[in-house]
This record gives sequence, structure tokens and C-alpha cells, in this order.
Amino acid sequence: MKAFVVHKFLTINIIVLLGLMSCINEIKFNENQMAPELVVNSLITPDSVIKLNLSLSRFFLSSEQNYTVIKNYEVKLWLNDVLKETMLNKNGTYVSVYKPKIGDYIKFTIKNPENQKQTSCKTVIQKRISILSVDSAMTYESSGYLTYNDTLTPGVIKTDTLGLVRNFKFNFKTNFKDSLNFENYYRIVATLVQYYADGKTSNERLKLKPDDLVFEKMSESGIFDNNKDKLFNIFKDDTFDGTHFGIKTFLYLKRISIQNESITLFKLAGYKTPIKTEIIFDLQSISPEFFKYLKSVKENNTDLQYLSEPVQVYNNIYGGIGILGSYTHSFYKIALSIDSKTFYYQ
Repeated sequence: MKAFVVHKFLTINIIVLLGLMSCINEIKFNENQMAPELVVNSLITPDSVIKLNLSLSRFFLSSEQNYTVIKNYEVKLWLNDVLKETMLNKNGTYVSVYKPKIGDYIKFTIKNPENQKQTSCKTVIQKRISILSVDSAMTYESSGYLTYNDTLTPGVIKTDTLGLVRNFKFNFKTNFKDSLNFENYYRIVATLVQYYADGKTSNERLKLKPDDLVFEKMSESGIFDNNKDKLFNIFKDDTFDGTHFGIKTFLYLKRISIQNESITLFKLAGYKTPIKTEIIFDLQSISPEFFKYLKSVKENNTDLQYLSEPVQVYNNIYGGIGILGSYTHSFYKIALSIDSKTFYYQ
């Protein structure tokens, strides 16, 4: 009986091994895949000089840590199919004299002086879509205390309460008028700007989160997804073409209220009290190439890539790899009510 069990066990293992062997698909390695490619990156916005970066790609198995910056290529800027200028090289960044305008058709031709290989890319400067208004509402979530630890002597620490911290959720609806019969692509971001008495300011990109069906969603990946906050907030006008539309987003902020007797300790702890606080919304009208690039990067950043075929990052460089895109800004400011003892932080 024991011999039969052992024989049965060995038979099953042999069958499993044969099954696994039949699933193996041999992929021959091509050494040419290790050869570096030209990488071109540039994002263009109106009324600013164009900056274009050139480098060489690095094989993903290479132990080399640095990238090779290209400083000797010939980069020509074409405006509406007419040669405009040869761009200047400034330490590996190629800079234009011309500042593009909305509607410009921009093309680059890049030539390697050693082998005369040509690389090209193109984009169109997008129309600006203005923010008409931003509706906001805040709701209380939770609260706690802001504390400061002071070391009196080695091993003796005194904890002081500086103030009360309330956590609020802010809901926003950013209103704008979409262009009719034109395929528009958008991105929305928000920045918290603090103004101080000494004339200095601080800028912090807010974790603005999507709350609308029109946003490009990342694939549902449940517990495997560690990149839920890495959202680009991109969307297109498929469902609201040519209409007035309000895009919904939300974020969380902390409101700090300092106790009267804790103002000195508050400053010792390294905190500064702003005299004015604003949230600046930026509605960007982005080119189709930039939209596809951001969408593919977002999908590629999910941890599910280890369990399925990875998403290839979008590339619009002919004869190389990288991204050439364009975008325009529309800003809108919202002031947050503060005083000398009450203010907001992310």
C-alpha cells in the first residue's frame, strides 16, 4: 500500500512538471535592445521660451546610475512648417528665442552630427479654457492636539500642547465653458499658497482628488494598489462637449488654532503664522499627446503590473523615445479665512 502511494505521488509530480514545461515560451534575447536610444522631453506653454532636454536611454538591467546628457546635437525649431530657428544649447538643455503662441504648430527636427540620424516630434499649442468660478464647501471630519516636545535634561522630555487641530474636507466644483466641436483634454491641479509678514511665500501642491465620473480612472486594483494618491486628474470632454461644466474634486486640510499661552512655544517649534492663505486652482488645457502620456504613466504605476502585462508608456518621438506636449493655464484663487491664531495647513 505504501509503495502504491509513493508511486502515485511520483506519477503526479511528473505530470505536473511536464505540464509546466509545455507552458514555457522561450524568448531569444536581442543584444540590440541594450543599445541606448535618444530620449527627447519637452512640455511647451504659451509666452514662455521652449526648453527641450536630450539624453540617452539606459538599459534597465544596467548597473550605471547616471544618464548621458546630449550637448552636441543640432535641434531646429519649425513654426507652422517654416524653419524658425536653431535652438541654443545651454548645458544639455536646448532653449529657443521664440515664445510660442496659442494655436502654433510646433515641430522639432533633431540631427546626430556623427551618423546624421534624424529624430522629429510635433505638437500644437492648446487653446486656453478659462475658469469661470469655483464653488466650495467644507465639512468637519475629526480633531486632535498639536504638541511640542522640549528636552529639559537628558532623558527628561516635557510635552506642551500648542493648540487644537481640526481636520476638514473641502469639496469643490470648478466651472468652465468647454469649446464646441473640438476634442479638449484637461488636467486640474491646486496649490496652497501661504503669505508671511516678511514678504516670503510658501507653495505646496495639494492632494486634490477626483470626485467626478469624467476623470480618467485607474484600473480597480484593490489591496494591491499602492499608488492611489498618484493621480494626475486628467479628463476629456466626451460627455460635455461645448457646454458649461463643473468638475468636482475634494481635498483635506488641517485648521490649527493656537492657544494664547502657546504662541512663543509655537514659534520655537519651527512653525510660522501666515498673514494670508489662498488655494490657487489651475485648469490646464493639455495636448492629446500629453494626455495619452499621463494616462499611460498612471496605468503603468499600478502594482498589478506584476500580475499582468505592463502598460507601455506613450511615446510620440519619431526616431527616439520620450514626450513632446503642450498645455495652457487658467488660474483661479480662493482665499481661506485666517487670523493671527487660526490658519490652515495640508
